[in-house]
Amino acid sequence: MSALNFPNSPSNGDTYSANGLTYTYNSSSTKWVRTSPSVGAQGATGPTGAQGAAGAQGATAAAGAQGAAGAQGATGSATITANANDRVITGGSGTNLVGETRLTFDGNSLDITGSGSHPFTVGGGDYRNLIISGNSQSSSGFIYLGNGAATTNADFDLGRIRIYNGATQVVQIAGTTDTSANDDGRIDFYTRNTGGSLQERLRIDSEGRTLLNNLGNATPGLSANADDLVIGYGTQSGETGITMYSTSTSGIRFNDNSGTDGGIEYSHSARELRFNSAGAVRLAFGINASNTPVFNLGVTAADYNNHNKGDRTSVKVGDYLNIESARGAGHNSRAGLGYNCYFHSLEDFYCGTNSPSSGDNRPAAYGMAYGNHYFYSDASNTAHSAQAQLTMSKLMEINRNGRIKYGPNLVHQLHSQQFLMYPNNGSNNITRLTFTGLISGTYIAQIGYYNAAGQGYGGALFHVSGYQTASYTYNVKELERWDNAGNSSISTAAKYNSSWVIDITNTHGSYTGGGEVSVHGDAQVTCTITYV
Repeated sequence: MSALNFPNSPSNGDTYSANGLTYTYNSSSTKWVRTSPSVGAQGATGPTGAQGAAGAQGATAAAGAQGAAGAQGATGSATITANANDRVITGGSGTNLVGETRLTFDGNSLDITGSGSHPFTVGGGDYRNLIISGNSQSSSGFIYLGNGAATTNADFDLGRIRIYNGATQVVQIAGTTDTSANDDGRIDFYTRNTGGSLQERLRIDSEGRTLLNNLGNATPGLSANADDLVIGYGTQSGETGITMYSTSTSGIRFNDNSGTDGGIEYSHSARELRFNSAGAVRLAFGINASNTPVFNLGVTAADYNNHNKGDRTSVKVGDYLNIESARGAGHNSRAGLGYNCYFHSLEDFYCGTNSPSSGDNRPAAYGMAYGNHYFYSDASNTAHSAQAQLTMSKLMEINRNGRIKYGPNLVHQLHSQQFLMYPNNGSNNITRLTFTGLISGTYIAQIGYYNAAGQGYGGALFHVSGYQTASYTYNVKELERWDNAGNSSISTAAKYNSSWVIDITNTHGSYTGGGEVSVHGDAQVTCTITYV
């Protein structure tokens, strides 16, 4: 027996025939009423018809089908309004049934839709779908989940969406109370790893915080000012972090109502990590063409660090100053500061990003190596181009033994030493200062001493010039000498071939004294202190 498909929107008196039966529409009762054959005649054979409907053999058994209709006729006919393919039939008043225009099921998808359809495409095949859409562009579709009455239990699941792979639950989304109040809530997201159990991976709590990979653990010491996104938990032993993929640039932006005011970004093409503030790059970490680190701190974009050597790390501060240090095997090459220049190897220098003009932008540098300090300057007026090699003059050196050498080619020095004065108790009570090394030039030697007993003190000043050789081609001029003629005094000031000496004798039997000797002048001169 075929299905009854009554016409939509019938008028009073319209008839409809199917399966040997005729129905007439009554607009007063808004029902289809069977009018042929007569209701009474068929009602008598109704019970037999019901027995026929149960028989599987006779799909076309007329008696069985008519008998079912007759049984309904005895107590009043059931009618279906607004029926159509795939519509779900729901109960109405009395024996009236309704074909729901906005609730359909086609064997795959259960649709709750506005105006009888939805504006999107849903895949068919073997999928099963629940589709809910609003009635128009100003309406929506909703799913409501919750408990029967408000609870004051914390961490109480109010609704769940569970996703299974076969018989195994692998995903869950839960709406949960956050505290014991009855008006807050949070969302928890769970996943299951291979061989593991369902674990909380993401939580959005009632304060709007997002907790990632927290697993429901405590977060002690969490800042109330920086807790919008929290990764991990207090006892997390594994590494936590964020990974961002891109072939161009990845970044974090800090915005206000005026737009981006700061940020951290990494440029893959430049291989550079940048820190932005007030809309500009203030600090950048990168590498040069030789794959060595170069940094920029507060540098104008046009003056970025142009160091291109491979033996050192270079940090540029502002548009002119380079701070540099060698790496690996270059530990004894120069490290230091360069103004509008940078180092390479021992004393190779290259121009920075600004071309010098007369004294303007003229390179200068300070370096360190072997325990010494070096000061350099470009004494020329050459207008060098960026990265051009420079000829720098070493103008001062402070070496590790305390000598200060200065001037063009470091021809002068300032060298000071301390000495002791031992008591006259058998030996070493004479302090001998021996001066050597003058080739061609001049210097001043100055001496001062003091006996600890307070009874011997004095000093002297000598000017020496010429060439200290065995033939005495040099002059030692005593400019000043004084002492108190007590227990300590200068006993000798004399030449001995290519050297000359000053002896300071301590005649006190128990007291120790001390003093200082300085050489100011020729850089080749050396003063040696001995005790005799």
